[in-house]
Amino acid sequence: MAARAGEGAVSAAPVTPVPVGTASVATGTEDSAPTTNTAAPVTGTAAPVTGTRGGTAPGPLRAGTITALLTGSNKPSISDIPRQALDPTKRKFTEDDLPVDMKVGFHHPTIKGIKIFALADMSHAVKKVANAHDTNLLRGIDQNPIGTGICRDVYMQTPDYKDKDKPGQIMEYPRLSKKIYERTNKTKMRVPEAVKGQSLSQTHCLISYGHLISDRIPFHQLSDQIRHSWLTNDWVDVMNGTGSKGYGHIDRVDHPQIFQMLNYAEYFHAWKKSVHADQFVPETTYEDVLMTCFGTALVARTYLPIWEGNGYMGEKIDPRRHTTDDCENLFCQSRGANPNANAKDTNHNVSGTIQSFFNELLGKKGNCGKKDTFSPKQISQGKYKRVKLS
Repeated sequence: MAARAGEGAVSAAPVTPVPVGTASVATGTEDSAPTTNTAAPVTGTAAPVTGTRGGTAPGPLRAGTITALLTGSNKPSISDIPRQALDPTKRKFTEDDLPVDMKVGFHHPTIKGIKIFALADMSHAVKKVANAHDTNLLRGIDQNPIGTGICRDVYMQTPDYKDKDKPGQIMEYPRLSKKIYERTNKTKMRVPEAVKGQSLSQTHCLISYGHLISDRIPFHQLSDQIRHSWLTNDWVDVMNGTGSKGYGHIDRVDHPQIFQMLNYAEYFHAWKKSVHADQFVPETTYEDVLMTCFGTALVARTYLPIWEGNGYMGEKIDPRRHTTDDCENLFCQSRGANPNANAKDTNHNVSGTIQSFFNELLGKKGNCGKKDTFSPKQISQGKYKRVKLS
């Protein structure tokens, strides 16, 4: 049976689920001894959390901090939002902060000591969060509304929308437009629209123009929407490794980006505990978000020390590689070929894309740069013919 948080190593029994706590994401107990920034020991499990929780990275926007700001007499700006500093003495997440019993990995069924972690796709998770956002039924940690309708109403108060037909108009929020608040079944499949509706530009817009809809919703009740947009924007940047925001590859077990991922997971967990299930995102969306954070963090904290101990120095993990897959790339090429395709046309697009891909692998360039082409049946046979047995 797998060990729980704080109970030691994972059981060696094959195909046993690994709780997130066993890989030291939720580490230790409150009386754990402080650790130092030394090299992690080479073991089969993750090394203890070292350094500060998040280093110099900003902490989460806690409940009440934005509400206190928005109830003030002066109109706030984006720079006025307090980001609670991470406590340098708090080097772990407790069972109250994260669902440490959530199963996110398994022991390898045949290779002893190897763990397999689930790496959920950030792009799918953020789209599912945006779909829940569109229902306008969500309530945040402070019991204030969260939804696309609020963001749309505020955006329609901006000069970008009111003066959009004026020639030479300079847009204040070029990433925002009315179409991201009125997504169709087709645009709901696109990640950019999902991200823009929960972006830093959206946060700026809410703070600068939110007071103009105070006849429908008091300004201070925008606190949950602002917190959600800000934290989601940070999470997307972390998972994409956005260099312009100071993010990149993860090269150590106490890397700040690991803690930024877990901060977002902590926010979602606190949100779930604060509201009724009908006012929260669907359970599958909640699980996708947490598995996206936990999977990447656990891979880094488990395997970086092992690689280093085996002599592979300087190895890094690119979180962006965990945000897409071959199927997603295939769908992207299909939409690029015909963004308005029906089911039949999409099938043709996918088939043509796959055949073109295999032609690139098997085709032989002839004179004048022309390549031989193959039918799908020939490609299937060719794949077997090219296999060398030794």
